[in-house]
Order: sequence, then C-alpha cells, then structure tokens
Amino acid sequence: MKIKSDITFKFNIENNINITEWLRPFNSVVRSAYNRFIENPELPSNEIIKLLKSLKNIENLDYSMIKNAVCEASALVNRKSVIFGSKKLFNDIKFHHLKKNPKYTLDECKQRFKDKRLNRSLMLVGCASEHGNRKAELDIIENNSIILKFDKKNHIVVKLSKLSKKRKRILCNLENLCKEKKACFTVKVNNKNINIIIDQEYAKDLYNKVSCSYIKNRILSIDLNPNYIGLSICDWHTKDKNTIIYKEIIDITKLNKLKEIKFRKNKRSYETSIINKHIIDLAYQYRCELVVFEHLDIDSKDHSRGKTYNYLVNNCWNRTKLLQNLIKHCNIFGIRYKQIRAMYTSFIGQMMYEDEYDSIAASIEISRRANLMNRGQYKNIIYPRFDVSCIPTLWKKMVQSQDIIDWKNFYNLVKKSKIRYRFLFALKEFQGISLSLKSCKSLVVIRRFI
Repeated sequence: MKIKSDITFKFNIENNINITEWLRPFNSVVRSAYNRFIENPELPSNEIIKLLKSLKNIENLDYSMIKNAVCEASALVNRKSVIFGSKKLFNDIKFHHLKKNPKYTLDECKQRFKDKRLNRSLMLVGCASEHGNRKAELDIIENNSIILKFDKKNHIVVKLSKLSKKRKRILCNLENLCKEKKACFTVKVNNKNINIIIDQEYAKDLYNKVSCSYIKNRILSIDLNPNYIGLSICDWHTKDKNTIIYKEIIDITKLNKLKEIKFRKNKRSYETSIINKHIIDLAYQYRCELVVFEHLDIDSKDHSRGKTYNYLVNNCWNRTKLLQNLIKHCNIFGIRYKQIRAMYTSFIGQMMYEDEYDSIAASIEISRRANLMNRGQYKNIIYPRFDVSCIPTLWKKMVQSQDIIDWKNFYNLVKKSKIRYRFLFALKEFQGISLSLKSCKSLVVIRRFI
C-alpha cells in the first residue's frame, strides 16, 4: 500500500473570479486522457499529450497545463469507478423515477450535474526551481492572496478567506522558501475554492517545532486492527532484550458501530485525526526515537468470514487515512518512522509474550523488527531465534514430540491443531484505566495498563 500524505489547505475565495475559459478545456482534456488510458493502459503519457493537442477549444491551455491534466487523468485510472461530476447527482438522475418527493426536477438534476462536471478544479503543479510554481505566485505576507498566471496577459488575483495564525505562519514560511527555490506547491482551483497542496518533504521547514532530545533505541510501535489498536513503547538494550515502558489499547469499537449515516463519515475522519495526535503526543512525551507500524496491503474483498467482518474491514477500517495522517505528523515534528512487514506478527508476538493481549504482543514484535533495522540489520528480521523454552507451556510437549525446529513449521502445527492461541482483549477481564479520547463525546476509548 503506497501511502501519500501531502499537506492540503483549502480556502474559500473572497473576491469574484472567473476562470471558466481555462476550467472547461482543462476538464475536457482530463476526460479525454482518462478514456485514452482506459483504452490502452500501456500508452505513455507523452503519446497521449500529442493525441490531445488536436482537441477543439483548448487553445487557452499551454503544454504544461495539458501535461497537468494528463497527470490527473493517469491518477484516476487506478480507481474502481470514476464519475466526472458528482456521484450523488449521478445517482439522483439514475434513480429519479423511484423518489416520491424529489428536491429537484430531472432537468434541474441534469443541469447541476453538467455544471459540476465542467467546473471541476484545475490543477497547477509546481516545481522548486521555478520559485515554487510557475503558474501561481504566493502573496500571503503582504496581501493574503495568490496570483494565478495562466499566461503573460492573464494574471488573476485570488483573495483568500481569513487565515488562522498557524496557517498564516506556515504559508508565509512557504512563500519565503519558494522565493529561495527551496520548496514548491501545487494549486487546485475553481471559481469558488482553492486548495494549496504541499509535499510532505517540506513539512520540517514549514512548521515551528519544539526541540526535543530523543532516547536512543526507544521505539513506539503500533499494531493496527479494525476494533483495537495495540500500542507499546519499548527500550531496546540489545537485539533481543527490551523493557516495556508503556502500553495501551485504543478501543474504536464504538466508532465502528456508529449508525447515524449523516455523521458517520465525518465522525470517523475526525476521530482518526485525534488518534494520530494522541500517538504523536505520546512519542514526544516519552521521547521516542522511532515510530513504527505495519505495511498493510489489504484490498476490499470477500474475506469469507461473514458480512459483519467484511463490512468492518472493507468499510469501517480507516487504516489508509490513519497512516497518511500519522506520517504527515511525523514529518511535521521531525520524528523518524518506519513501515515493517506484517508477516506472522500476531503469531510470533503472542508466543513470545503470552501474558500480553494479542494486539500489544504484536506491537512488541513489530518493535523488535524495527530495532534490528535501526541497528543496521535488514535481512532475516521476520523470525527471531526459535527457542522451545520461550514457547508457552501449552505447546512445548507438542513441539518437542514432533521435532519442530523453526517458526514456519510451528505456525502450521498450531493452525492444524485448531486450538486458539490468541489472548484477545476482553473488557470484562481488563485491569487498568479507561479514558475517553479528548472529550466525553468521543467514541474512542484509551485502555491504559497500569
């Protein structure tokens, strides 16, 4: 799973602007390029740009804007379904005859869909060597605005809505870096809104961070699960010996059971961002050198474990958004992070730490692998040394009787036995402190071990 975590600021445009003469041809090129990619996925972008130059009514677009449109189309190809306009309006038109009291007539729905389709935001990609962006200039410090430069004659000033102190400071820093050719930004703009997108690699220079000295070989590790996120902080003295400094389970079962469709998406998105802030706060509080998490690559599919499980994993689990936001905050605060392969983390972790809950044990195993990488060992980090004395008593006789000598054979043996080996979290058995995250209205509960 490739995780992209750019920093995006969205603003309403205060003054009246009209960039329709660039919006419509830009979106026409995006749709045409998307169709060419679908017809022949192996066709290179340069060939598609040559084909699209013959389109009508795109005289206002120069080569760079056509190239940006083709890049945007290529990014859309990987999506399962693409509707140029609005999915909601598309469904309103499709199922209009089934609605009893429609808010709009069919013709009104079609017109609104057409307007939405033609006025999608155009994208202006920047480059550090061109003072941040050749097609857009930041004028935040003096005039709180952005100047769009479509060509030599057409320069349009975009007045931004009132900025908070934090955003003002970040964008002022960005403006100064762009003048020095040390940063760049991308703009997405239409007649009403403008987005400023900054690559995460410039985050360290834009945010004013609190200086913090980190403790060497102290690692915060996270085991991601749909209902329970296991978190542990360990001090590693050697490659195998560690001391567990802190551990907790982030319980999101209530969030996954939220039934109000109107608030569900926004609530999950908000709570996910708060979870990330909580993790970063812990990393700063305990002065962790490294934040580690699993490299997950789980597609939406039938997992053959029932509808409830499929809904939980495919629809409720915001793993990608959580990791995107976490990586962004790590870059902002200058905290190193690593992704670790997730093979056998739950199994090995539970066998090595039988008294810990499944998610906590898995997070400690993830921490062990990160510790080896941190010490310069990149090969053979998946499996620790197989020692029968470290295995739980339940399995020792079985392992010795069948002469098992490695983790793979041991795992197959346990699976064939069909005996449950995981020590799953149960609220009735939990002995510790339970705290709501940030407020009493939060649907995320921190289960903190004493």
